Amino acid sequence: MRYIRAFQVAVFGVIALGLNLPLARAVPDSTSTPAAVSAAASVPGSAPAPDSVPAVPARAATNRPALWFPVGEQIYYKVQWGVLIVADAKVASEYIEEDGRELLAIRLTTRTRSVLSAFYPVDDFIESVVDPVTFLPVRFTKRLSEGRYRLHEITTFDHKARTAHWRHLLKNDSKDFAIDADTRDLISYMFYMRSQKFEPGKHYDFRVMADEKLYDLLVDARDIEKLDVGNYTKIRTLKLDPEAKFHGLFVRVGKLEVWISDDERCLCVRATARAPVIGTIRLLVDRVEGPGDDFWTHPGDPNFKQIARNPAEGSSK
Repeated sequence: MRYIRAFQVAVFGVIALGLNLPLARAVPDSTSTPAAVSAAASVPGSAPAPDSVPAVPARAATNRPALWFPVGEQIYYKVQWGVLIVADAKVASEYIEEDGRELLAIRLTTRTRSVLSAFYPVDDFIESVVDPVTFLPVRFTKRLSEGRYRLHEITTFDHKARTAHWRHLLKNDSKDFAIDADTRDLISYMFYMRSQKFEPGKHYDFRVMADEKLYDLLVDARDIEKLDVGNYTKIRTLKLDPEAKFHGLFVRVGKLEVWISDDERCLCVRATARAPVIGTIRLLVDRVEGPGDDFWTHPGDPNFKQIARNPAEGSSK
């Protein structure tokens, strides 16, 4: 059952991004040096170095900048193990106010259904609170309840000082660690990456904070394919064929395949893991609610067509 929990958390972290379960490796301390940052910036498709972070949009009168996804969006998923639906996941966003600041909260929740809860209940909550202007995290919370396992961690970010403070609330433990100028936690990173345009056949390198470390994320984009998932038919998607070994959120569970929608929403449509013993686990998009009058909020309505953002036709399997 531990493999199921790990796959759920890994995949659900990717839902918001519409990206993939990438290959991650810990970054040596030397990567924080200016020379290492410059070298990383020279790699085609790599994430920008701190000095070249894209300019952020100007604040609107309401302090709410124009973002690349509709705030208030709610994305629902089903987790299928064999022929059974064993869990449900939800990714949602909303504006909140803290200490006179208007911030953006992005939340990911996962709960097992009765078929699995009888012997391995899962009730997980992960939240990233983000400054909507810089789209850098202010606070990252991870509260997990999985069988007998419990975890409650909070990481706060000081981007000016390039440090983060991590606290384990259940063990009364804490520590500070260094970050880069543009360091993002997993959830804020996933949403940030929804603004990027991935092209078939290309390789991308990124970095993200998880488990109080910085990781390199290696992404290989494959082909354009068309899928039928639930109430959605002929979804134009981009296939990603990743590996995963991300401690705490990504673990090695065998062959992983992910499909993201080739449109402005850039949603994860389907993810599949095939592993020894446990067999095949699938993450399937169920429905999309909230703002937005488009293909995703009107499944099956012929008046709402998916509008592709990738000009390359690729394959249409």
